[in-house]
Amino acid sequence: LVEDLKRTCTSTAYTYIYTREMLHELIKRATNKAKTASGPKGLGLQRSIKKWSRIAEELEYHMMKSQSSSKSQSFSLEKKRRMQISLVVNELQQRQRRRIDTVSTPSATASLSHSLSQSLDSQIIALMRRHSMGCVVDEFILDKLLGISSNYLEQLGLSLIDHPLALDALMHALYVHTGGKMLSIGIKTKCAKLVAMAVIAAEKKLIESLDDEDKREDWVQKKQSQDVKDVDCIADMIVKGSQLCEQAENVVKFVVTEEESKTLSSGSVGSQLSLLCLKCAPVSEGFLLWAREKCNGNEFAESAAYPTLAPGILSLSRIIAKHHPFSRESVVGLAILFLRHSSSELSFQKMNAIKEQALRLLLIVLTQGLGVHIFQIISPKIQKGQLDSNLIRYFVSGVLDIVCPPVSMSFIHAFSQLLTSKPCIDALKSKFFESQKKKALTSLISSFKTHVSEGRFTGSEKMSVELVSSLYDIYNVPF
Repeated sequence: LVEDLKRTCTSTAYTYIYTREMLHELIKRATNKAKTASGPKGLGLQRSIKKWSRIAEELEYHMMKSQSSSKSQSFSLEKKRRMQISLVVNELQQRQRRRIDTVSTPSATASLSHSLSQSLDSQIIALMRRHSMGCVVDEFILDKLLGISSNYLEQLGLSLIDHPLALDALMHALYVHTGGKMLSIGIKTKCAKLVAMAVIAAEKKLIESLDDEDKREDWVQKKQSQDVKDVDCIADMIVKGSQLCEQAENVVKFVVTEEESKTLSSGSVGSQLSLLCLKCAPVSEGFLLWAREKCNGNEFAESAAYPTLAPGILSLSRIIAKHHPFSRESVVGLAILFLRHSSSELSFQKMNAIKEQALRLLLIVLTQGLGVHIFQIISPKIQKGQLDSNLIRYFVSGVLDIVCPPVSMSFIHAFSQLLTSKPCIDALKSKFFESQKKKALTSLISSFKTHVSEGRFTGSEKMSVELVSSLYDIYNVPF
């Protein structure tokens, strides 16, 4: 639904501007009502505000960061036009136009405040513009942002977390070599400090959003007991993580661990990177960004480092998915990239073992609440024949070992779509699919039928009922 919404709302300038204004009005009204509401109604309004704010951020990111690989001139003009539209209606740009002094004779302090806020917004816009055009981050922009008054550091952090594309630009500068160019340690340190400011601003905003005073105190005590305390400490870890990712490309063996250690200086590259990913969420996001860039395409699969580096990347991704919930969708995307790989240099058994490890990673994330998302992504891959019958049976067997009724209607719909695809039918109805697993499959389909027969459904849910009925015929489930 969100993907369809993004595609529809960013198709033209009119739909994008209308959607932005509508979301702004919805958030404004809900915020005013939430001030006086309490109990379940207040919680519902707060939840809606967060969802609408997230959708607005996703639309802005999708509008400015096109994923098309076309290099034609028409695409470049279209992308430039989309970027300009997004920047014109952006809150940073509109805030500059609305910002006026309310006093008739502005004081020197008020004038300075206006100038600093104007400069801050302008530099973030410039950072987003350069990144959307595929350019390397400009050190001049970083110096301008870091050179503002200390009184505006919190505002800087909040502005960065409100505009994910700006943070994306900083993380790309740290962990992805744009155009094959490695940035100096000085530029990386400046980027890391800005990311650290955003981290601290996000944590402070989270603490302020907690209603219960005891929860606030528990959170503060928890953070104080950790090693992460200030901007410089977080920035050092982010830079260290970037350096370790660069070293990981050249190591012979990449071994990860989930055991926490007191020191970062000792241990292998894999163990040091594992500890940083456990301690610092920005490092885990940076690692996933580096891994997706490296694994995108078949060049990595053909390299000599693939047999040793690929299992380590998947293992560390599993650890990240366990400890950082907001990174799980990125982990799913990384696992899907491994399912596309093929290599003439590796044996079928070795390549199959790596793909099975990627499928196990998907199954682990499935147990953490992303089952529907995984089915929606992997179903088109199966329909296009990107997974052979052996891997399909391996994945479905894992799902049958994990899932037990009752399940949600959305889960039934997504899993039924996977089971009704022709490659999946051929793989599961063959003699190579264990009889015990076939019984488990028919039992699960029977539970689906029981669930859908107990309610009245309309719209898309009626399609789910029809899918379950077709599963009965396909897999010869007894009534």
